Amino acid sequence: MDCRFVAVEPASCPSLTRGKYVYDYCDTGMICPLAKMYTLGSGFIPSASHAGGLRYHGMNPTLSELYDQGLMEAVSVEQTSVFAAAEYFARVEGILPAPESSHAIKVALDEALKCKETGEEKTIVFGLTGTGYFDMFAYERFNNGEMSDYIPTDEELENYNYRSKKEIKGQVRLTKIGDVDLCACCGTHVALTGEIGPIKAVSMMNYKSGVRITLQVGRKAFADYCEKNASVYAISALLCAKTEEVADAVEKLQMRLKDADFRYQALKKELFAEKIKAVSGERYCMFDDGASADDARILADMLADKVGIAAVFSGNDEEGYKYAVVSRESDVREIGKSLNSALNGRGGGKPNMIQGSVAASKAEIESFWATV
Repeated sequence: MDCRFVAVEPASCPSLTRGKYVYDYCDTGMICPLAKMYTLGSGFIPSASHAGGLRYHGMNPTLSELYDQGLMEAVSVEQTSVFAAAEYFARVEGILPAPESSHAIKVALDEALKCKETGEEKTIVFGLTGTGYFDMFAYERFNNGEMSDYIPTDEELENYNYRSKKEIKGQVRLTKIGDVDLCACCGTHVALTGEIGPIKAVSMMNYKSGVRITLQVGRKAFADYCEKNASVYAISALLCAKTEEVADAVEKLQMRLKDADFRYQALKKELFAEKIKAVSGERYCMFDDGASADDARILADMLADKVGIAAVFSGNDEEGYKYAVVSRESDVREIGKSLNSALNGRGGGKPNMIQGSVAASKAEIESFWATV
């Protein structure tokens, strides 16, 4: 379906046809968030002679995006022609249209007259959004010949203030805290930071040439305090320590865990040494169902002291196997390539050690190793 979408605006307030597509304040008081839109500047005020409605300095961000992408057209019309079209429509249809809707009526009539001249058939649809019974004074001025058209000059439009900076997606506000900071944010806009309640720094990290700080404010900050407080009490109960002594208790627990892990690693190596005690030969492959990938690497490294090429596989037929192949004398990378190719595996490493995984059964692995 071949459709044209045409936006109609007053020539005295031409935000789409003569505005700039930038971030600007949504209000003349510059309190509301910034929005990316076609705008004449938040300081723009139409001429006092403008009576046809649609006085806003900017355009809806969605319509602005559609217009910027070329998905719709825009035209501007003088208000005297708008009221002339509105009066004609009222006489024909019996409906007194609002001045805002009358802009669309004006261009719809223009399009219909073009079709009449060219003989082209078109379906023309326009939006009638309201009646003009609250605008009788404007209609009176038009019929008394007191209405004039005012079109701002390019120089006048250039002199209105814009508040724009580096493009940021979505709506943003600029927050200034004394001489300390001025930045775009999406927080609550207040006169004083104290109005939003507590401000809590929850994290900090180095970022580029500065520091990035994450803050929680207001109810979110209070909820964060409550969450952290509940966690401290829960940890206090688990460690049988007073809340003010939780940090010391956790540090002592970490030390005990480190000692336990050190003893565990030593015992594990003793167990591995016992497993390979009687192993010898040029090449050897063994399986350890309960070992982790790190365990397989450690066991293969210990086994390489007893054989020329050592391979350890950990896992099972259902989930696959992790492997480590180690040699003190040979380059095992070619073995790894063949292993990955034959057993649907992936992995790699250095000349004397490779690691990876395969999606194969124990029988298939043993069959492959027999050919190495």
